[in-house]
Amino acid sequence: MSDQTTELPLQRDTGWREHPDFANLSDDELAAEDAIIRNRIKWAVEDEDRERWHWYKDQMSLLNIERARRKKGGNKKRRESQADLLVKIVEDSGAKLFHTTTDEQFIIFPAAAHNETWPIRSRAARRWITHRFYSTLKKAPNSEAMQSALNVLEARGFVRGRRTGGISQGGTVRRRSLLRPRRRQLASCQNRRARLENNN
Repeated sequence: MSDQTTELPLQRDTGWREHPDFANLSDDELAAEDAIIRNRIKWAVEDEDRERWHWYKDQMSLLNIERARRKKGGNKKRRESQADLLVKIVEDSGAKLFHTTTDEQFIIFPAAAHNETWPIRSRAARRWITHRFYSTLKKAPNSEAMQSALNVLEARGFVRGRRTGGISQGGTVRRRSLLRPRRRQLASCQNRRARLENNN
C-alpha cells in the first residue's frame, strides 16, 4: 500500500455565489477568492452561461479594484465612489460606446442572448446599468452617482468614433432605420392602387 496521498479533484460548482466584502478580507483570503472566482468564470464559459459569466466577471473586477487600492495606498482604506464603480462595471461588461454624426451618444450592451442599442441617457440604458450595479453590489446607485457616471460614459462615447447604420436592436436609431422602408412600402402600395384605378 502506497504512502503517497492523491489530491482530490476540485469539485465543480456551477451555482450562484454571493461575493464577500473584499475590503474586509486579508491578503490571503483575497487570493483565495481570486482562485474561486477564476474557476467559476472558467466553468461559466464551459457551460456557455453568459449571465453567470458576467456575474463572476463583475466580482473579479471589484476584487481587482480592491487589490489595486491596496497596492496604491497600503493599509490606508479608500472607498471608490459609486460613480466610479458604475463606469467600471459598465466598461467591464463588454458594453460598447459610440456617437453618431448627429452627436448622439449610444451604448450597445448584452441582454440575454443578443445585444441592444440605446441612447446612453435612455430609460432602457439606465435600467440596465442599475441592474448591473445592483447585481454586483446588492445596493442601488444614488441619482447623483448615476448622473455623474452617465456624463463620463457620454464623454467616452464621444471619443470612440462615429458610427452610422447597421444598428438593429432597440433605441432611437432602430426606429428611424425602420421608418424609411415602411414609407417606401406605403408609396408602392399607393402607386399600385392608382394604376389599378386608372385601368378601370
